[in-house]
Amino acid sequence: VLSTKSNKQTILNSLKQVVLAGSANDKQREIIVREIESSEARHFVLLFRDHRLQLRA
Repeated sequence: VLSTKSNKQTILNSLKQVVLAGSANDKQREIIVREIESSEARHFVLLFRDHRLQLRA
């Protein structure tokens, strides 16, 4: 059972500060952040390609 508290801000912070940090990821980060912010969903999951924490979706 998921709690009613959203994890949206935690996911956005992770994307901005860790997963897609840096100027090389600006374009991809902006697209993903825009999509998350416009979504009405309350819970998000980050999927990684492998143990090196490369973002998959």
